[in-house]
Amino acid sequence: MFLLFTLVPLVELYLLMTLGSFMGTLPTIALIATTGMLGAALAKREGRKALTAYQQAAMQGQLPEDGIVSALLILVGGVLLITPGVLTDVFGLSMMIPPVRRATARLVKARLQRKLEEGVASGNVRVIGFGSGMGFGGGFGSGKGRGPSAGNEPGAVGRGVVDVEVVDRKP
Repeated sequence: MFLLFTLVPLVELYLLMTLGSFMGTLPTIALIATTGMLGAALAKREGRKALTAYQQAAMQGQLPEDGIVSALLILVGGVLLITPGVLTDVFGLSMMIPPVRRATARLVKARLQRKLEEGVASGNVRVIGFGSGMGFGGGFGSGKGRGPSAGNEPGAVGRGVVDVEVVDRKP
């Protein structure tokens, strides 16, 4: 985080000053404003396309091709395009190009999957399943033989998990 918030702005400042001395002050400011407006428009367009694809896939009962990671990359790319700077503009623009975004999303997913597997293997991450009822007749951890509350009967306490049953008492 230190590098992100100190080194990147310093490099951006150097590049903008170099660009400004090469092109001039007003053209550099115009370039920054143009990339900001372009970034907002591209992020809006790509975000709408991603949302439409997500909605269509959901209506068909399928997962979207690009998924949530790709949508987050569009958001990050849009923010970076709006942020003044040369490096941020290059990265932000690359996130607006679908093949580049998909490749980046695959890398991000692979890294997250690897981190999750390492966390589960080391015991730092626990995966808890939810029952099929999800609060209505099932609830959390209701599946026998799964999760940390496996084997608990209604009302029993085990491993820090309390399984309760709601009783409607009418006056």
